[in-house]
Amino acid sequence: MNSSEALRVGKKRITRQSGESKKYQRKSNMARGGKRPGAGRPAGVPNKITADIKALAQVHAESAIRELATILTTSENDQARIAAAKELLDRGFGKATQHAEITGKDEGPVEMKTTLVNANDVKAIVDKLEEEY
Repeated sequence: MNSSEALRVGKKRITRQSGESKKYQRKSNMARGGKRPGAGRPAGVPNKITADIKALAQVHAESAIRELATILTTSENDQARIAAAKELLDRGFGKATQHAEITGKDEGPVEMKTTLVNANDVKAIVDKLEEEY
């Protein structure tokens, strides 16, 4: 082997180019490049494994809710009772939404301003700025 040495590991062929000291590179027959059109799971189609796990979990949903209710009413640990109450409320009413209030100057309404400009005015301003810098 003059210019390169080859080493076979299982079905993979690993080569070492001359001049490379013990730095092996894998040779692969796989195509390289970008995303192939039409490849992969179509959008909106659920993952089969995830759907199976979700179905198994739903079988135990009623007993899990009963267990949370038992923890809520009988546990002596405050943290466990709070966690159980939170989980029950989230399941029953959905997770609480976070609200943000946005106000303008001095807590007044937000002001919206629209300025119409023409392309020639913009070009003149850009040209002026380019000259300055």
